[in-house]
Amino acid sequence: MLKIRIGALSLLICSTAMISWVANARIESTQVVAPKKVALDNSSKRALVKELMTKIGIDRKYDLYVGGNADLSLPVGAKPKFRQWMQKLIASEAGWKKIEDRYLARFEANFSENELRELLQLAKQPAMQKLVRTEIQAYIDTAETRQKFLSQLWDEYNSGKFTPPAEITR
Repeated sequence: MLKIRIGALSLLICSTAMISWVANARIESTQVVAPKKVALDNSSKRALVKELMTKIGIDRKYDLYVGGNADLSLPVGAKPKFRQWMQKLIASEAGWKKIEDRYLARFEANFSENELRELLQLAKQPAMQKLVRTEIQAYIDTAETRQKFLSQLWDEYNSGKFTPPAEITR
């Protein structure tokens, strides 16, 4: 069985929790609470936001980025099938489906229905679709290199090469 570094696994769990906490804090701290009647009338706005998220790839990117946390916990040379399994596990337990409603709420709170329509039209343009596909593929293509850099950084940190400033460790 492949061993996962305990410190890296803790970091993975903490970073996933931190992403969720930050998303929650930001939504709660800046979102204006609307009456329930307005929320019911905004089903078309919610549908626009959901379509926009899909067109610009936020749903796929979120799962990729969260799944990328596996790069912090797996040693260099981990079997690709194990890495893929770990990424899917992370995505299923801390991915888009778990956070989607909070993203949708943020976009609904910050964009008018007309702005969402404008963004959706832009997102449907061939050049924008190509940009989304290319950015996602670039992230996938750099996974092995990113994992090596992160593993090296983690090893160097644990060996004492990097010392956090005293003011942040108190």
